[in-house]
Amino acid sequence: MTHTYLATLGGAPDPVFLPIRELPELTRIFLFASPESEKSARSHIEALPIQPTIIHTPDVNDLTLCYQTFRQEILHILETSPPLDTLLCNITGGTKPMSASLMMLATEFQLPMTYIGGTSRDKEGVGIVKTGTEVTLPQQNPWQSLGLLELQRIKFLWDNAHFAAAAELLQTTGQRLDSDLWLTFSQLAKAHAARLRFDFTTAHKTLKLVRRALPDHHSLQEDLGPLRKICETLAKSTSPGAGDPQLLLRELLASSAHAAHQARYEDAAARLYRAIELWAQIHLFEQTRESYWDGKLRYHKNADKSQGAPYPIPDALMESSFLDSIRCRGSYPERLGLSELFLALDALQFKPAQTIAVDILRGRNHSKFLSLSAKRNESILAHGTVSVTEQKFHEMKNTLYQLIPNFPVIAHQEILPPHFQESWLSP
Repeated sequence: MTHTYLATLGGAPDPVFLPIRELPELTRIFLFASPESEKSARSHIEALPIQPTIIHTPDVNDLTLCYQTFRQEILHILETSPPLDTLLCNITGGTKPMSASLMMLATEFQLPMTYIGGTSRDKEGVGIVKTGTEVTLPQQNPWQSLGLLELQRIKFLWDNAHFAAAAELLQTTGQRLDSDLWLTFSQLAKAHAARLRFDFTTAHKTLKLVRRALPDHHSLQEDLGPLRKICETLAKSTSPGAGDPQLLLRELLASSAHAAHQARYEDAAARLYRAIELWAQIHLFEQTRESYWDGKLRYHKNADKSQGAPYPIPDALMESSFLDSIRCRGSYPERLGLSELFLALDALQFKPAQTIAVDILRGRNHSKFLSLSAKRNESILAHGTVSVTEQKFHEMKNTLYQLIPNFPVIAHQEILPPHFQESWLSP
């Protein structure tokens, strides 16, 4: 039911006033006109059951002025109007800049539109509609019917790695458009979101479904296979001797760089800290011949899968002063802390860790490495409430690469898909 009617008024009044007769429930009428078109339509205006509001534009031939004038008025109308579907925009009359402005605004605000055509025109069918042959032709909003507004939002969300929000918008729009392709891309966005939160198993399973649902000829098909393999490998990399721990390290470093790129420095610092820890854990696994995994001493499994004897601890580690504090505890710790990992690697004569081990022994007031780890430990994502600023995060990185010059350098783009392209959603 239409309560508010908006139209552009030109020299031919019939296309503007004809729909009014068919809308008895109208309570408000707004006509965008020039002084001349208002004057020529005076008799039609006075015959209306409701006196319309006339809005003049400074120049009916200037698209920008028409758009600006109409938009200010429409914003005011929307502030005081019932729901949007009770408005109707007639884009037939007026100059082309006037009708184009109203059409653009109807598109922008997703308002219903109509155009008055006809079954007969003068000038051998190419002129104006002959009086008495008018036909009302409702128009679909192309931004709504094609999902164009949503495409712009999806591209922004996707390109800025807000994949969960992009997935939700793709799903709701895909349901409205009844498009399986949009719904498939919603699943793809969910897979990317799962990867960023290190849920590699979900990412791998979802990518498998996406690859099946995506048309064979789609341009992204050739990228999905390798991406799925990466997620599958990453999912396995949390188990001893499986997957590729170095790939997991690269993923962690890239996710730290990504968090910093988004100015989430607390998150970036926490992920960088975990990457340093993982780097040490990987090398301890190798240097102890797989006795330590994830910083923990491993145990054999008995036939009934219960915990059996521990893996052997290398003599160099057993004889080092590093274990003095551990012996005092009466048992080996469940997991070695960050500093303990580097001290253990130093005891095993692992050269890349020796600089940090020497630095740690300088004590909390003088150690660069302990100062680095304190920035994370005192943050809101660890044990404190201290903010990690951009400067503090870069100080962490600089200290790390001073102490371990060959530590991997990974860009944040490594874990991100290509920027979104509208052509992906073309049938």
